[in-house]
Amino acid sequence: MKLRSPLAILVSLAVFALVVSLLPAAAQDLQPGSGQTRPTGSTDLAPSALTSGIYLADAWTTPGAVYRLTDAGFLELYWSRRSGALSNFAFSPSEQLYFSDANGSNIYTVTPNGETVYYQANSLVRDLAFDANGILYFSHATGSSGDGQIYRLSLGAAGPIAQLAYTVPLSVVGYWAGDFAFGPDGTLYISNGNHTNAAFYKWTATAGFQEIYRRSDDGSILGFFLDALGSIYFSDGNVAIYRLLLPSDRAPLWAIPADRRITDINLIGRTGPTPPPTATATPTRPAAPTATPTTRPTDTNTPTATATRPTAPTATPTMTSLPTKTATPTSTRTSTPTRTVTNTPTRTSTPTRTATATRTRTPTPIPTVNLIADKLEVTQGTQDLNNSVRLVTNKRTFVRFHVHSNMGNQWTFAVLHAQRGSSETWLWPINGTSPGFIYVRPSPDRGQLDHSYLFELPAGFREGTVTLTAHL
Repeated sequence: MKLRSPLAILVSLAVFALVVSLLPAAAQDLQPGSGQTRPTGSTDLAPSALTSGIYLADAWTTPGAVYRLTDAGFLELYWSRRSGALSNFAFSPSEQLYFSDANGSNIYTVTPNGETVYYQANSLVRDLAFDANGILYFSHATGSSGDGQIYRLSLGAAGPIAQLAYTVPLSVVGYWAGDFAFGPDGTLYISNGNHTNAAFYKWTATAGFQEIYRRSDDGSILGFFLDALGSIYFSDGNVAIYRLLLPSDRAPLWAIPADRRITDINLIGRTGPTPPPTATATPTRPAAPTATPTTRPTDTNTPTATATRPTAPTATPTMTSLPTKTATPTSTRTSTPTRTVTNTPTRTSTPTRTATATRTRTPTPIPTVNLIADKLEVTQGTQDLNNSVRLVTNKRTFVRFHVHSNMGNQWTFAVLHAQRGSSETWLWPINGTSPGFIYVRPSPDRGQLDHSYLFELPAGFREGTVTLTAHL
């Protein structure tokens, strides 16, 4: 196996140092003794008012619950059922919570008296979403057994009435688990769902469903949401939330501990989420001063912008009577009038342009880094900080990510991105707790396993040239 040279790995660390100062910190459950508190949230009764941020459903939570991802990167309980699962949810324009269990046929809503059945379908409700007009839709899908359907709910005299709005043909999408959402302009989007190499599709009246993005790895695309700027936020069905701005590739925004399964997300109160604080304080560049435009005088025959050419006087024609002939045939010579010299107006001098003072740019403060990347160590059993030992193809290969803190112990985790040609994967640490969380220490002991992050490269990334990039 040929991995990157030590020099190339150091280049990756240089890139990582930049990533540390720019990427949001990982979300995490509160730890005992952390000194931080989590709001209790509501159980069964109506939840409190929404605040802006990312909301998510965790299918592995029992009973089902909706969480808010805070700007500080913590999971905050928003509302929980007394019993039963919760896999998908949506907020109405009035911020009322609606939800479903992917293995049930009921759509529930939450009132001041608790949850109540809003509508009972004839088949399993896979997902639900409101369109730009505040109309609620839900989906039915069987994966690969037949075309899927999306129904529109309208209010009738006896309650909500479902009408077929869209059919999702498997001949186009191949597989559909029922995941869908509407853009701010009302456009319908769907994703394959819990399927490898998943894709997004956009529906138009003229072309139907057309693929607009496909993951380059084996990842899934479950719950997703679109903001007013055209960004798509989606879950991979595990612990990560991604932001995708078409046509560029996705970038990971948040991740939560690995004992969860995010199945749906929603964005409330802003066009894009304010990222949680990063491992370093990221300064805001002062806005460039707006220069007041100076009007350039229009080039005319008069060189100043204010001077105008005098208007030539208009001569008023005078009717001259013809001379009367006299007996004397010699005509009297009329003297030619002397031409009056017209004074040429004095050219106005052009005012000297006043030089605009250049505003001195305020220097951008240098961020204080509190997590420092030290080394990526690739090993097949022998410690090798300098990456000088020749690696063997298809042998178990581990990567240790050595970091330290300059502000006391920092409880956080890291992820490793591995790329080999067109194949890529994101790896979680195999050590620590949750797993993946360790205390990053000011003086880590290299002999202690949990003083660094430990990853194992999977099959397919143990031969050829592999690019490794670590993220905190």
